[in-house]
Amino acid sequence: MGVAVERRSGVEAAEEGTGTVAPRRPAAHVAGLDGVRGLAVAAVVVYHLGYGWARGGYLGVDTFLVLSGFLITGGLLAEHERAGRIRLGAFWGRRVRRLLPALLLVVAAVAVWAAVAALPDEARSLRLDGLTALGFVSNWRFVLTGQGYFGQSAAPSLLRHTWSLGVEAQLYLLWPPVVVYLLARRRGRQATAAAAIALAAASWALGALLAHPGNVTRAYYGTDTRAAAFLVGAAVAACLSGAAGRQEAAGRSRQRRRPFLALLGVAGAAVTVYLWTHLAGTSNWLFHGGLALAALSTAAVIAAIVLRPAGWLARAFSLAPLRLLGIVSFGVYLWHWPLFLVITERRTGLTGPALLSARLAAVAAATAFSWFLIERPVLERKAPRLIPRAWHPVLAAGLTVALAAVLVVPVVRPASRPITLVTAGRTVAAGAGPVGTAAPAAPSPAPAPTPPTTAAPPTPVSMAVLGDSVSVTLGDALAAVGRFYAVKVTNGGIVGCGVALGTAVRSDGQTSPVPGSCYRWQATWQATLDQARPAVAVVLLGRWELLDRQLNGVWQHIGEPSFDTYLAQQLDLAIDTAGSDGAAVVVCTAPYFQGLEPPQGGTYPENESVRVDLWNELVRQAVARHPGTQLFDLNALMSPDGRYTDAVDGVAVRSSDGVHFSVAAGAVVGPALLPFVRGAVVPADTMSRGMHKGLS
Repeated sequence: MGVAVERRSGVEAAEEGTGTVAPRRPAAHVAGLDGVRGLAVAAVVVYHLGYGWARGGYLGVDTFLVLSGFLITGGLLAEHERAGRIRLGAFWGRRVRRLLPALLLVVAAVAVWAAVAALPDEARSLRLDGLTALGFVSNWRFVLTGQGYFGQSAAPSLLRHTWSLGVEAQLYLLWPPVVVYLLARRRGRQATAAAAIALAAASWALGALLAHPGNVTRAYYGTDTRAAAFLVGAAVAACLSGAAGRQEAAGRSRQRRRPFLALLGVAGAAVTVYLWTHLAGTSNWLFHGGLALAALSTAAVIAAIVLRPAGWLARAFSLAPLRLLGIVSFGVYLWHWPLFLVITERRTGLTGPALLSARLAAVAAATAFSWFLIERPVLERKAPRLIPRAWHPVLAAGLTVALAAVLVVPVVRPASRPITLVTAGRTVAAGAGPVGTAAPAAPSPAPAPTPPTTAAPPTPVSMAVLGDSVSVTLGDALAAVGRFYAVKVTNGGIVGCGVALGTAVRSDGQTSPVPGSCYRWQATWQATLDQARPAVAVVLLGRWELLDRQLNGVWQHIGEPSFDTYLAQQLDLAIDTAGSDGAAVVVCTAPYFQGLEPPQGGTYPENESVRVDLWNELVRQAVARHPGTQLFDLNALMSPDGRYTDAVDGVAVRSSDGVHFSVAAGAVVGPALLPFVRGAVVPADTMSRGMHKGLS
C-alpha cells in the first residue's frame, strides 16, 4: 500500500513508483502517479473517518493495487529488456525492505498497546493479528475468523487494515515468477498482458461466486478474489511498455491520440470519484461489476498520465500537496487505522473538529517519524541522521526483544483481590489445582456461606442457553464454571439473529439485510431443545431487538408503539418455544451495551441505555404474562452502578466490543445465575438462590 518514492533510475525506481515503463531507457519519474497514490490514501482515510459522502472510499485500496501491479510489472519488464533476465531474489529483497520495516514499527506499537491497555480478549487477538501481519497472511486470518470488513458488530482489530498488505505481498510472491516464465518462453509482453487479463477475469468471476448477500468476508479478503486489480495494472504495464517505443517512432500518431487519452483519463477519474462517493461496501453489485469498474477506471487514469506526462491531467495529479501525500502514503495507511481506533471520544473527551484534529495530528507525527527514521533510511540504505550509528544495533535488539515479549509471551493480569467460588459441594480458591480443574481466577459477585463438605452431591441439572450471539458468549462463560454447580450447559444461541425479523437492520451505522437463517430461529431453538432435553431453558435476547429495523417496509425501533407491540409478540413466542418441551424457563434482562463508537464520536442509537431499559420493561411484562416463567435480572448484576461497565469486582466481564461477554464473566454470573437455575427445578438444593445478588 502506498509505495513510496526512490530517487533512482532503472528497475528499482520503476518498482517504487517513480517511472514509466519504457524499455529502452531508464525509467523517468512521472510525478502524477504520486498524486494518484495520494488521493487513494486520502479516500481510505476519509472513509475510515466515517463521512457519509465517502462511503466508497475503501476503494482507494484497489487504486493502490492497480498502481502496484502497473509499477511492479513495468519494472520487471524493464529489467528483462535491459539485462536479459530478472533477478527474483533481488526483487523480493527490495519488497521486504520496502514493506517490513515500517510494518514492524506499527506492529510493535500495537503490541505494546495490547500489553498495557487492551482487555484480555483483545490482547490475545492482537497477538495473533501481529504475528500474521508480519507474516503477510493476515487477510486469511480474517477470513478464517470471520472478521468482516463492513458492518461488523465485533470490535475491529487495530491491525485489520494489514489485510491489504497480505494480498499485495502474496501477489509479489506469485506474479513475478509468471512473468519470468512467460518471458523465458519468449512469449513476450503480449502474452504477459493476455495472462494478466485472463487471470483478472477469473478473479472477478470467483469473487462474484463467493460473495453472498450479507457475507462478503471471504470474497473481500481473499488473495484470489482481490488479485484482479493488481493484474489489471500488470496488463496496462505490459501493453504500455510495448507501446512506448512505437510512440517514439510515430509522433504524428501520438498527436492524434492526445484527445482520446485526455478523454480516457477524465472519464476514468470521473468514474473513480463517483465510485468513491457512492459504492457502499454492502452494495449487492460490489462483486458483480463494482470492483471491476473501479480497477478499470484507475487503469484509465494511469494510462493517461503515463502516456501524457505533460498533459493537464498529469499536471493536476502532480500538485505538490498530492505528491507529498503520495510519497508518504505507506506510513499514512499503516498508522491512521490503529490511531483512529485508539484516539476516541471515550478516551479523550474530544468531539467534532477537536477529535478530528487530534487524530490527524497523531497520524502526521507517526508518519513523519516512520518516513524519516525508518522508511527513507532503509530505502536509501543510509543511517538516519538523528540516531547515532552506534545505537542502531542496540535499538534493533531492543525492538526485537520487545516484539517477542508482547507477541509471544502471554500477558497475565492478576485479579484485583483474592477470590473464592462457592461450588456445588465445596469451596474452591481461585487458581487452586491444575489448569482445568479449578474455577476461573475471578472474584465472586457476593460472599456466600460455604455449604457443608459432607453434603451429598447435588442432582445434576441440564440447562440450555437460547438467544443471539450475546447469549452464545454467556453460554461459553457459564460452561466454564458449570461443573462447579452441577449444571451442564448447552449453548443454543444463534450468532447474528434475535427474534425480531424484517428485511434490513442498521448496526454500527451500516445497513444490512436480515440473514435468511434468522427466519428459522424458532426451528433452530426447537432442534436444540429436542436434542438436549434441558430441565431449564435460559433466554437472553435484546441486542438485535434494539437495532433500527425495517419491518413491513417501514424503519422502526423500540419505543415506537407499533414496534413494541411486535416485540412483545415475539417475546411471547420465544418464551413459549423455550418451554415447549417442558423445560422451566428463565428469562434474563439484557445488560447495558457500550458497542463501537462512531468514527466521529458519540453513540450509536442501539447502544443507548434508554433502549435497554425499554427492552427490559418489555421482558418483565412478558414474564408476568407467562405463569411459571422466572426473571433473572442480569442487567443489575452486570451493571451494579446502573451503567455500563467493562469489569465487575475487578473481573473483565465484557469483551472489547462492549457487547459480548468474556469467558471470565462466568466467575461473576455463574455464582448468581447457576444456583438460581438449580432452584428453578430443585427447590430443596442446599444452595439457596436467595443468597445471591442480581436476582428478581
